[in-house]
Amino acid sequence: MPKRIGILLLLICGLFLIGCGDNNKNEKVIATVNGSEITQGEFNEYFAMMKNAYELHSGHIINDKEDKELIAELKDEAFEEVILQTIIMQEAEKKKIGIPDSEVEEELQMYKTINGEDGFKDYLKELGITEEQLKKYIKQDKVDTALRELITADIEISQEEIKEYYENNPDAYNEPAGIEIAHILVETEAEAADIIAELKEGADFAELAANYSSCPSKAEGGDLGIVNETSSLVPEFKDAALRLESNEITKTPVKSEFGYHVIKAGNKVAAVTKSLEEVEVDISYYLLDRSKNERYYNYVMDLRAKATIEDKR
Repeated sequence: MPKRIGILLLLICGLFLIGCGDNNKNEKVIATVNGSEITQGEFNEYFAMMKNAYELHSGHIINDKEDKELIAELKDEAFEEVILQTIIMQEAEKKKIGIPDSEVEEELQMYKTINGEDGFKDYLKELGITEEQLKKYIKQDKVDTALRELITADIEISQEEIKEYYENNPDAYNEPAGIEIAHILVETEAEAADIIAELKEGADFAELAANYSSCPSKAEGGDLGIVNETSSLVPEFKDAALRLESNEITKTPVKSEFGYHVIKAGNKVAAVTKSLEEVEVDISYYLLDRSKNERYYNYVMDLRAKATIEDKR
């Protein structure tokens, strides 16, 4: 019997050799921050998230052989992130900042409600993390936010600051001339041509958009609002739209990377400059957020400079 147990244990270790080795490696301490240990496993979590986030946003799948320099950069960023997060959590503990588990669960449920169960699982898969890890990151984020608010609670923005920003950034509040635009997006040129023919016969544009367009704007009859030179639209579409006169419809389909468009122009809109009264609330929020970010960044960097950090990588 003892002999059989020994063989069984060897088989189990053989089957899970990689996992056993990884667990030991994950527990290796790679840094200390004011005496708090950071393990290889913690670092690996941050690095995996940064790598996945980079791939999602850039569309570039990182190759271990070809992207060594990029991987090194991401590893350095992940290491710095885990150091800073440790410092922030230590400071929050000193300030007696706590986040109830119920608050974390509430946000987790919000993720699930928005994405649905399957979508939530896909979301975790894309990030390369488990549900428990996500809960940990939600808590860290809430602690970070609470500490930021505590450190910056006394910041106020004066009317003089708002006025000065408005006067120094005139282009931000000048709306160039534009034109009201609606469109119908279809897959083929033939479909678009048929729609143009129907419109010439007197068909209702909004009705055709609701029935045939593949753009979410179909719910509003194809309405895209006001288009001008600063609009973030593909060039082919924007150029065709801005050539139209009021109440004119494109005579031929307009091709873009999304398919074929039938574009209708509405009223032309003159250039306008928003008054200080119209934008002062937005400016106030912007300046307040900027001031809070600047103070909090300097606060955390000061904590980092004073921290005792030992890099054991």
